[in-house]
Amino acid sequence: MNSGMLMDAVDCALCEFYQGTTTSYMKMKLLTYEELQHHDEIKKRVLRLIRENKTTTKEMAQVNVSSGIDLADAVLRMLKNANLTLDDVDVVSTHDRTIWLLSMPRGKQIKAALTMAEGSILAKILNKTIVNDFRVHEHFYGR
Repeated sequence: MNSGMLMDAVDCALCEFYQGTTTSYMKMKLLTYEELQHHDEIKKRVLRLIRENKTTTKEMAQVNVSSGIDLADAVLRMLKNANLTLDDVDVVSTHDRTIWLLSMPRGKQIKAALTMAEGSILAKILNKTIVNDFRVHEHFYGR
């Protein structure tokens, strides 16, 4: 899953990964893809954080949990729309919701990314292994 700062939608793809042999390259087959709208409440909340550039730790914690719920719901909606179930899924992967991205720092700034969508919330709702919060790693190591 991917959800960027534009807050236009959650991009969801269900993929099958496979290898011919243990030494061959891994391949991927796209099974279904959908762009799902965010729930209005979380969308408004995140856009306000980005526009106003001020918040509290309480608000950030609430956005983190709400974002996890929103992304878990996106997975469930995508599966339902594709006539699939969670039994068809082994792992859920997301770079979380991008709140802030500084990819071209100036002066004393450093490259930075802030993402939110609590992985433990996704794991609890979906009862699946979650691989998340890799956006910061991706950004720092060269993207």
